[in-house]
Amino acid sequence: MKEQLADAFVALDRERCLALVRESIDQGVPATEIIDQSRIGMGRIGDKYAAGEYYLSELVMAGHIFGESMKLLEPLIDGDATSKLGTVVVGTVAGDIHDLGKNIFCSLLRAEGFDVVDLGVDVPPERFVEAVTESGARVVGLSCLLTVAFDAMRRTVEGFEAAGLRDRITILIGGSIVSERVCAEVGADGFATDAVIGVRECVRIVGSLAEAGEEVAS
Repeated sequence: MKEQLADAFVALDRERCLALVRESIDQGVPATEIIDQSRIGMGRIGDKYAAGEYYLSELVMAGHIFGESMKLLEPLIDGDATSKLGTVVVGTVAGDIHDLGKNIFCSLLRAEGFDVVDLGVDVPPERFVEAVTESGARVVGLSCLLTVAFDAMRRTVEGFEAAGLRDRITILIGGSIVSERVCAEVGADGFATDAVIGVRECVRIVGSLAEAGEEVAS
């Protein structure tokens, strides 16, 4: 059944995925094992997207299916952090209300094994700072799809500096309009133009922190 669930995710078969999740729960399969198989399926979907075999619509659908699956599993998860890679704070910056890319990014992060603090859209700098302080996150994702929101990204980075948090976090910016130039202008550490690349960068970052002996998972 494990392989069937991963295959159902890759096939984007919502009804089959949810039925297999429910059946696994009924059989007493640990939630972590069910999530791991979901992650495998989501990972394969990400590979297909990167290879140009799947497109944005498939990523959106996969994110919805994963979200529905997680809702079934959440009551069975009791603070199990054994498979967690760390915490990522994510939000669309002030002045921008676009959230499609952000939502896909959050779904893929959770599928990869991260805890995600999703702040939503039109998020002011002080809310990002507050979320990092509360969660202890080492990675922050700032999303925007409007050039007029670049200043909000810069002000958010400055907010972390003012709070004395800048040196302990890695800030990634995301969106189809960001670039290396924008990254430098707003003072971020990296950028990604799609969700799959962004998640892979988060994995790389926490891996580097772990190798350096720094704590990444709360």
